Amino acid sequence: MIDDKENIIWKALSDPTRRMLLDILHSGPKTTGELSERFKMTRFGIMKHLKILEDAGLLIVKREGKYRWNHLNVTPIQTIYERWVKPFEGLWAEKALNLKNIVEKKGEYTMPNLNSIQVEVEITINKSKQHVWDAIINETGSWWHKDFYAIENSKIILEAFAGGRLYEKADNGNEGLWYVVSAIYPADSIEFVGHLRPEYGGPATSLLKLSLSENNQVTTLRISDSLFGVVDEANKQSVDSGWKLLFTDGLKKYLEEK
Repeated sequence: MIDDKENIIWKALSDPTRRMLLDILHSGPKTTGELSERFKMTRFGIMKHLKILEDAGLLIVKREGKYRWNHLNVTPIQTIYERWVKPFEGLWAEKALNLKNIVEKKGEYTMPNLNSIQVEVEITINKSKQHVWDAIINETGSWWHKDFYAIENSKIILEAFAGGRLYEKADNGNEGLWYVVSAIYPADSIEFVGHLRPEYGGPATSLLKLSLSENNQVTTLRISDSLFGVVDEANKQSVDSGWKLLFTDGLKKYLEEK
């Protein structure tokens, strides 16, 4: 489970503006004024982003007279690398070696066509945002659509924390992993990383985000799914239909009929 310090770092890195600020600072320290000139936003807006980076330890601020100099601190990024990237390097090295063996044994290897697709779905639910969030997080098995089970006689389980799993589990020990939680912002959004297996149209990697907004006790659920791998337009239509089925016939129907 990710500790509070890592959560702060992940949150700081999640915003594209903050990542761009870090890219700029990679070439050397900059004053706040110099950074502000690079962006189409107010100085106050840039200051807010810099404060988040500073709180995460990604930024070291030094004042010289009237100037505020912002220095990149790579130590927290190294910590993230050691925890989340380095342990998997061996796995990728093994896959690269397997590919090398295929090429050497068969003389040639044709790589599949790799593409990316983006699926965006919006569903309105006549319940408050808190009700919808609670159902997604705590009542997953109650609304999960019957067509979305891959294992016979299994139940769906969501571990609602960064690093937690969304998976199926049957009493006979059979299990299947759907997604791993990559970020969670209670009552606002939850993000996942998963894989689309070949039998379901892949192989491909899926970056899934569920976000909620509310207006007059009506909640809009936004499903954003970015897939890259062996995917095409047919996959896009299938994924779009699948998410609509799960969250309309599943979650929406469950909540509005309660």
